[in-house]
Amino acid sequence: MKCSFFLSAFLFLTCLSAGATGLGQKINDATVQSKSQAVVSQKMKITAKTSSLGAAYSVREIANDARVMREFVDSEGTVFAVAWKGEGRPDFTEVFGDYYSKYKQAMQTTLRRDRNHLAVNSSDIVVKNSAMGTRMKGFAYIPSLLPPGVAAEDLK
Repeated sequence: MKCSFFLSAFLFLTCLSAGATGLGQKINDATVQSKSQAVVSQKMKITAKTSSLGAAYSVREIANDARVMREFVDSEGTVFAVAWKGEGRPDFTEVFGDYYSKYKQAMQTTLRRDRNHLAVNSSDIVVKNSAMGTRMKGFAYIPSLLPPGVAAEDLK
């Protein structure tokens, strides 16, 4: 019984990550539609909304009952930053996309960690994650992909 609960919770949180587009990837209708279909096939309730914040970037929000994920998308459609808040950590391999290996490399040299916080800061990727019990919130961005005039501090 306990194993089944944890498996269900894991699948639920993983499916929320599956609705996200990885860092550095372009958002297009086919990608969004195929990921949405994968989530629907898992019978997970996800709502998505997009808002435009000036010409520099827009924010795509993906939410379910457990977590909210926000993707920051430049005017070309490329995801340059992501933020998350809610139960458990998202699947970083999915959320970071092709930058996951750079994250793993940066962890070897720039990782700062204490009981409730994790920070990775390199020229390739910046990640900050904090936890309070099972609740987590975090933020990651690719410095080289930040649109001109946009500061990382403005995105949270």
